Amino acid sequence: MRHFLSVLLLSTAVVLIALAGSMAGAEGNFDSLQGRTQVSASGSASYSTYSQFSWSASGSAYHYITSNFGVGGQAWVSTTIDSYPHYYSVGPSAEYFIPVSSRGHIFGQGTFTVSGVENSNSTFGLTAGLGYRYFVSEDIALHAKLEKSWSKDNLSGSNIRTYDAANLLIGFSLFF
Repeated sequence: MRHFLSVLLLSTAVVLIALAGSMAGAEGNFDSLQGRTQVSASGSASYSTYSQFSWSASGSAYHYITSNFGVGGQAWVSTTIDSYPHYYSVGPSAEYFIPVSSRGHIFGQGTFTVSGVENSNSTFGLTAGLGYRYFVSEDIALHAKLEKSWSKDNLSGSNIRTYDAANLLIGFSLFF
């Protein structure tokens, strides 16, 4: 099953990169996003400190208050292939990007989260991400992002476990 997930994730990345290359030719200013709003969706296969693979989905929204800095929020949900409970997080987020080509940005994101695991108290956590975004048109971009999350399962009990996960997310963004 682990091999299948690796092949599926790699295949998805190759298809998205090929799609981005075939859509080249859009005109527009991709260096400044000031005043625009971004809505994104991503999916991933991940591996956590519980030694289990999981499927994840995340969504985010940012409003750019300067040419390359946006503030907003992010939500994330995950469930493992085996029987471990569902995990979620939601919280305020910020994104900063650096244009590296006429259509590409390297971006960083940081999120302060309220997190939880099914049947457990919610806790605070942090998520940091680094990725690459490629604009296929002025309003649509594809992205790949490596994300790292840290949180605790239970703040008030003696059974405190740290949740630590790394995710490679593949997704798209819409700009309004």
